[in-house]
Amino acid sequence: MSDNNKPEELTIIVQDRNIIRARTQDGGEVEGHVVLDDLRLKTIKLFEDWLAEGRIRKREELELLGTLLYEALFKDDKIVTFFEQALERAKAKGPEERLLLRLTFQKAASELRILPWEYLYRPETETAPGYFLSTGVRMVLSRYMPTTTGDQPLKPEEAPLNVLMVVSNPGGKDLGPVAPDEVIQTIQDLQKQRYPININILDKPTVTNLLDTLENSTPHVLHFVGYGHYIEPKDRSEIALLAPDENGAVWKSDDDFAEIFTQAGSFPSLVFLHLWDSTSVDPNANFDRLAPRLILENIPMVVAMRYPITKAAAIDFCLQFYRELARGKPVEHAVQAGRYRITLNDPKAYIFGSPVLYTRRSGSIVKSTHEPPSQRESPPTKFGGGYGARRRSEGGVYSEEPINDVRETEPSIATLAEDVIAAGKQRIVELNLRPDEQKQMEGKLSRKGEELYGKEAREIRAKVVEWLVSVEDESWQGVYLSMLKAIGEDTP
Repeated sequence: MSDNNKPEELTIIVQDRNIIRARTQDGGEVEGHVVLDDLRLKTIKLFEDWLAEGRIRKREELELLGTLLYEALFKDDKIVTFFEQALERAKAKGPEERLLLRLTFQKAASELRILPWEYLYRPETETAPGYFLSTGVRMVLSRYMPTTTGDQPLKPEEAPLNVLMVVSNPGGKDLGPVAPDEVIQTIQDLQKQRYPININILDKPTVTNLLDTLENSTPHVLHFVGYGHYIEPKDRSEIALLAPDENGAVWKSDDDFAEIFTQAGSFPSLVFLHLWDSTSVDPNANFDRLAPRLILENIPMVVAMRYPITKAAAIDFCLQFYRELARGKPVEHAVQAGRYRITLNDPKAYIFGSPVLYTRRSGSIVKSTHEPPSQRESPPTKFGGGYGARRRSEGGVYSEEPINDVRETEPSIATLAEDVIAAGKQRIVELNLRPDEQKQMEGKLSRKGEELYGKEAREIRAKVVEWLVSVEDESWQGVYLSMLKAIGEDTP
């Protein structure tokens, strides 16, 4: 791969409370200063308490929090210049290229690592509107934990993407029911729409049956849905599994949970820690503190929910996240797209910063699939069968009864149209227009997009090409090219 084809990367290394460094993948580096006095730090922590308690109600509150975070890292002129140059290099590589912005916190900066950096907000300027870095379409925000082996990219495997959904529902008076049926259905629907993705479900996970399941197979993604918390006096994270008799919860420490993967000799490419939204507000509910321990246990990537998110937000995130993973997109891109999807369907959903991505390696889990889902054969399932009614097998693992023939199932034409329109809207956001201009373009695209519903892929492509060749405005040309790429075509 030529240097021009490599994604542009910028690593922000927070050394301690005072020193910060910015480094590119070619070895270029500058040093600057963290701008974070005690008052700013206390203000940020106050906002974070409000987030954990669900008390944030206005976008302006998040913008203020995000601005304080942004100025802490990007106030020094040398760091700002380095960041701006890296962003421009990414843009110069093409309309779909993104800057991989990775945050690394060294041991002396542990107090800063726990801050909610996923709400970084680049303030508005005279020439560009403000935006949150974790949902920006020209960059990808993650937390990078370097290891002694260096930053080796993942080696994508052949599709399908295999997901093990672990549903921990211990019950009890202190823990509400965990009922992710709609989230599971969202993933199953993707398979029915010809996305190459398989799902197995482990219900009522005990230490024993989780260990047995991992010993028998290694999924690409282990998606844990349940409860976790952080005990500050002990500086320890815990996760709730079921007791051996499957009656009630047993809280396992981060060390104990991570050790399960080592004992099983099974290391998924990605562990997704999905913090369930309980009816009771628990300010200690948190999976973010558990993630670094899994990275140290040789898990390449971890997505951890920092705060509980609503069922609707979880469905939105998982829909886009797993869709992108199944397409062979890099994990970083899938997380960024999932965060954006939360805000796209509900502009008032202020929990988009909950998914935190930790990495020690980067890249795609499965190989890229270029053809649109509506034209693709459904792949054979590695764990046996397609998806229909669930059945419980030995050890508490749920698999899906195969439907008669997944290739006879009609693809979702509406979903393809939605994907194409969403790609166009993401490109509009990328243009960094004034809010009124962005809203106007999005409205126009939504109206035009109504012509795409009910059409096959070739008909959608023909219509978008028609729009492309009839417009001279470069902004709209970029929008239509992005839509063509979503169909599986880069150029007409």
